[in-house]
Amino acid sequence: MLEVKNRGGVLYIMGTFLGRRVRKSTGLRAGNKAMEKRAQMMRQQEEEQIANGVATAQEYSFADVSRAYESWLDMEGRLHEKARYELAQLNARFGPKLASEIDNTDVAKWISDDLGHCKPGTVRRKINLLSAILHHGEDLGWVEKAPRLKRPSVDDARDEHLSLEEIELLVDGSASPQERLDWLLLVDAGLRLNEALRCRWRDRQGDDLVVRRKVHGKTNTRRVPMSARLKAAWDEVKAQDWPQPLTNLTSKDGKYPTANAASIALRRLLEERCDKMGRERLRVHDLRHTFAFQAAEHGADLGDLQLLMGHEDISQTMRYRGFIKSRATKAIGGFGSPVAWQEVRKSDTPEVQTARSAVMDIGEKSLEDLGNLVWRPQRDSNPCFHRERVVS
Repeated sequence: MLEVKNRGGVLYIMGTFLGRRVRKSTGLRAGNKAMEKRAQMMRQQEEEQIANGVATAQEYSFADVSRAYESWLDMEGRLHEKARYELAQLNARFGPKLASEIDNTDVAKWISDDLGHCKPGTVRRKINLLSAILHHGEDLGWVEKAPRLKRPSVDDARDEHLSLEEIELLVDGSASPQERLDWLLLVDAGLRLNEALRCRWRDRQGDDLVVRRKVHGKTNTRRVPMSARLKAAWDEVKAQDWPQPLTNLTSKDGKYPTANAASIALRRLLEERCDKMGRERLRVHDLRHTFAFQAAEHGADLGDLQLLMGHEDISQTMRYRGFIKSRATKAIGGFGSPVAWQEVRKSDTPEVQTARSAVMDIGEKSLEDLGNLVWRPQRDSNPCFHRERVVS
């Protein structure tokens, strides 16, 4: 038998009837006798539908479940404009499809077709909404069992970046100075697309680019050193009286498209460039990963990357630790080489060079000469940690 139970202040129809498990929200508030009486009537109708074989999960499309979920949000007072917009997007994608047939294969294709330009956090939020709709359908008894949808990890695209040779092909193959500056703002300054859209000529201060970003109503600022080629492209385009630095997506009157439209336009242009280079296509945000790769290749550590990329937490920067490791591997591989040894020698002080020469010639010296090598602590530093080897 089915029963009406109070779950979180809402009346649910729960139980098993004729071998079918039911857990369905009535959308009615508990604590009101009229509501409880109405819920009992809904329970009886549910039992009759199951007995007659009328209510089957396969009969409900995703659009039906989505409308029910939208009504529930409206009743709860949680239906805002952004929720309406995202529900409309989901209906456009999955509306005619049966709700019980949606699985991770459909979600993966959806991400590939429509969400390639979105940030991982945005993708996860949209998938969470889709999952909430399907689970609401399960509560209503319209979906037999809501699937467990896989959320993409933030690290999915951590290794996607252009090589140093491909960066040169992308920048040098630009069709105009404006396009060249657009690529350099993303590749050589590591700007997010929304940061590039907000970039202004006044943001350059000397050899640095001041990047401003709003986070939770607060404006965060960071300074990024500009490369020589970025400064040259900046000056060239500015001399043409363009209103803003990100010029390839705007007109002479300074009107910008929306961030979403700009992302799609840049992604299509980047896909064309990747096809010409004969490599796998990248997202626009992967150019920011390319900036991190370049910085790591030229000696930046994780702390430097955190400051340059504007990460609030070092855990965000840890996705680039593979770049640091690969650079360290190359450096360790060169240990003991004559070039590395000569470079170390150039940085030595005269006293250290004299001491090294004495040690290198140790096989030719007698034991009596070894007594000339002494250790003497520096007077103005901690003798436990800083010692100077000298030859008397």
